[in-house]
Amino acid sequence: TLTETTTIQAIAIEDGHIMSDVVGMTFTKESSGGSSSDGGASGGSSSGGSSSGSSSDSGSSSGSSSSGGSTDSGSETAPPQDDNKDKTTTKTETREDGTVVTTTEIRAEDGSVQIRTEIRNEKTGMNIVVNVSKNAKGKITSATAEILDRGFGNVKISGEALSEIVKAAGTKNVKTTIKMLTKNDWVIREVTVNVNTLLKRTVRPKKMKIIEIDPETGEKLVVSKMPFRVAADGSVELDHNELGHGIYELVTADEEEALTKQILRSIKATKQSATIREKQGTYFWFEKGVNWFNVDKVTFSVLDPDVARVSSNGRITGLKPGKTVVKAVVRLQNGRSKVIRMTVTVNEKK
Repeated sequence: TLTETTTIQAIAIEDGHIMSDVVGMTFTKESSGGSSSDGGASGGSSSGGSSSGSSSDSGSSSGSSSSGGSTDSGSETAPPQDDNKDKTTTKTETREDGTVVTTTEIRAEDGSVQIRTEIRNEKTGMNIVVNVSKNAKGKITSATAEILDRGFGNVKISGEALSEIVKAAGTKNVKTTIKMLTKNDWVIREVTVNVNTLLKRTVRPKKMKIIEIDPETGEKLVVSKMPFRVAADGSVELDHNELGHGIYELVTADEEEALTKQILRSIKATKQSATIREKQGTYFWFEKGVNWFNVDKVTFSVLDPDVARVSSNGRITGLKPGKTVVKAVVRLQNGRSKVIRMTVTVNEKK
């Protein structure tokens, strides 16, 4: 029951996790004694979605969120508690430069906390969402962030954005994903990086590399040929010509080197030697499990072309009795290669 002019805020929560933006609506008390809504709704959206709220004495109303703010800057509110006794508070801050920061905190009955911070600035285009989980002792158990960018150009991570993420999360160890979106909120590409990696002094002089993530298996693919440099403030810009419509991760050169070695070790021939007869043939087979999306090209050659020949697809044909070596050079997408040899013995045709 409303007796005075007041603002009601609502949020959807499921299993202790924030499932919607905060939506607020102000109800103004009229001199006649009746209550009516002034139609002013506010809310925040991390991905262009909309939220709705309703009132029993003045009909239902809904608001599509875009500003990330609430009606009372800097205010804290506590919505009615549900059966699990979680306590939710929301605070909104509007800075002089137009940046709106909305922080929603859910404190569970066991003392654990879920914190969602939305940082937006319509003038600069900044659109960041930070999610942090803390246990009952206040220790951060996970921290993630999303930077939403609507455009088709290079993927940029600014030092300002990194600073905002660290401030909101309370830690540098934040797994951050930059999502390039169309006007219809279709994801063109995603690039994930740990903020701590960008801010480490030891990384700055080094070069970082892009690897692709298989969306179905989660397997990492080495595709980067061009390195990306990290500026002193941690900012980095990725050439969109190096990226397709996919999911990527920005890693250090050392991490890419370790992944490359792992992939090269997995590429093996099914056998080290083979015996055939004149005019007969076999194939240079590779062991199962090789992810050929990592491979740019395979080139075959034979040490003694008088004894045997090998085709571009690895078929070996015996020409005359003798012994020779067939060599396969497997080159990965990032330019690294591995040489695999197989001894071939050609016997006389009976």
